[in-house]
Amino acid sequence: MAKDIKKISINKFEQALNNDNIITERLIDTEDVAIQIKKTITLPEMILFVQEVVEACVDGENGEYIPEAYDFAIRSAVLTHYANFAMPTNLDKQYWLVYNTRAFEQVINNINEHQFNDIIRAIDRKIKYMLDIMSSAAVSKIHEVINKFNDIAETGEKVFSNTSADEIADFVSGISKLKDIKEEDIAKAALDSKIGAK
Repeated sequence: MAKDIKKISINKFEQALNNDNIITERLIDTEDVAIQIKKTITLPEMILFVQEVVEACVDGENGEYIPEAYDFAIRSAVLTHYANFAMPTNLDKQYWLVYNTRAFEQVINNINEHQFNDIIRAIDRKIKYMLDIMSSAAVSKIHEVINKFNDIAETGEKVFSNTSADEIADFVSGISKLKDIKEEDIAKAALDSKIGAK
């Protein structure tokens, strides 16, 4: 029988930590702008990064998918989460800064590549999950509408099964005169047209 493998204690494990997590550099193409780059971001920052990019691409409320926001949102999130950049609220200006400076390339070249790749995979999986939910909600809505139509057709078939074409015409004429139609009104119009025809 194999001997028990001794666990490495947390204190000993922590000795392997790289305590040099922040790099300070001059922003390329500037004279005196110092940027601070975190090689690895914390768990809450990583979750926020994923959430921001997903929300930029998927509007769950309106059921809209905006794939053109994907790369731009990732670049913005890299600059705000891995480095100390503030972003303007104006999206045009933000887009211009992200794509017309070398800040993104400078930051991406200094961060934990494994963590960044995991973040991108998490974003992709979450977007797929959100799109699947939106798709299944749309399908169930379609089924709901189809079932309603089937119910209406069945009810109509029962109501008009022994009815002549003239009686149906009287019924439709009665319906068109009603305002704010309610189920009771429809039933009453159907009854009136049948009684009137006898």
